[in-house]
Amino acid sequence: MPVELDPGWPRLRRSLDLADGFAFYLVFIDWPAQVDLGCRYLDDSLRLRTLRLQRVLPAASGELVSVAMDALLGGDCRPGRPVWLECWRHPSDDGWSEARRQLLARLNEGRGRLESTFRAPLVLLLPCDDVARTAEIAPDLWSVRRLTLRCERPRPEPAVAGATRIDSKPARDGRLAELAELAERRLAAWQRQSAGAGKANLADSWAAVESLRELGRLPEARRIASESLELSRQLRAALGDTPQ
Repeated sequence: MPVELDPGWPRLRRSLDLADGFAFYLVFIDWPAQVDLGCRYLDDSLRLRTLRLQRVLPAASGELVSVAMDALLGGDCRPGRPVWLECWRHPSDDGWSEARRQLLARLNEGRGRLESTFRAPLVLLLPCDDVARTAEIAPDLWSVRRLTLRCERPRPEPAVAGATRIDSKPARDGRLAELAELAERRLAAWQRQSAGAGKANLADSWAAVESLRELGRLPEARRIASESLELSRQLRAALGDTPQ
């Protein structure tokens, strides 16, 4: 069965159409077919504006940082040309995980150069489970991202003889209840952490923000995001404005 284009890609395309200068997009994904579909879809759209999407696919974890930084700020950099940077493969591999951490830290540290030198959209593809980790490692970039997409491969359901799959209201309600419970747990963890002076864990806060957004509780998500951003700035100032 042909894979249909995920509805997130048209949202990203509309944002790209309005982008002027550096624009940061995050896609958390584990679906190869959607990666190829999304890349072709965005490239076709950019061609209408006489632009091309530069697809960067590092072949090994050891070259991830160097290949990516060269495409963005080095010899392969073409100012104004959008870059599609794939770092989503091998989500459980320690070498790739460490390479992604180093890349996010470098990008976060180089945000000013990206804005002044690169001056183009950057679409960064990461593993689905790296949301909170990305927010913690690269808080400056996280705060200026234009759009965050999550695209997970559908999981096949076990076949039951004679059964017909029905997307029932109780099933949907059960899913909402699970999301609500997860959001409340993450929110409680953040509140416990933030109550202790200087001991707040930013991963808890951004995890709570993502859970609340999934539920549509946007005012609460905005409030916690603002508190977390302010805490990030305080921590950075306390550490002497270092990347850590």
